[in-house]
Amino acid sequence: MKRILALVVAACLPIGAAGCGGEPSAVVPPDTAVSSAPPVLEIPPLAEAPSTPLSVPPEPTRSRVPADCGTFVLKQGEALPAGAAGCLLDAAGAKRVATLRVTAPTVEGHPIPTTYAARADGRIDVTVDSRTDPYGEQAMTRRTCATADYDTARGIVVGDCANPLRVEE
Repeated sequence: MKRILALVVAACLPIGAAGCGGEPSAVVPPDTAVSSAPPVLEIPPLAEAPSTPLSVPPEPTRSRVPADCGTFVLKQGEALPAGAAGCLLDAAGAKRVATLRVTAPTVEGHPIPTTYAARADGRIDVTVDSRTDPYGEQAMTRRTCATADYDTARGIVVGDCANPLRVEE
């Protein structure tokens, strides 16, 4: 920017202010010596940059993109993979957003989809859709839980949960 400003000023000085949109300059008599060197223009330095940044970039470990811990359809007696549970539990512990979808059958074999969503505050929303279970509640509910753990036989076990709320689609 300094160089451009100096060039514009230097270009305007030899032809007078009239060439740059100002008032016409006085005519120099022919017997007066005129220097052919361009004039030197002193430009004051810019103000110092602040020593601290104006905004702090997000920590590289806290991604703003929600993690997808996978979608699993389990058969009778099949367990949720430990890696999938670890993905969700690690995200909740780090207060990062993540989602895990698990469909597991009831004793009678009816599929029950459950979505676990780790929130940025470390809690986990658990949404259960039991509408396909003729012996169950036949509703979609969501509850928010403060604790969660992984059990190899039962999958994700949540605790300290709020009362379930019905979810309307």
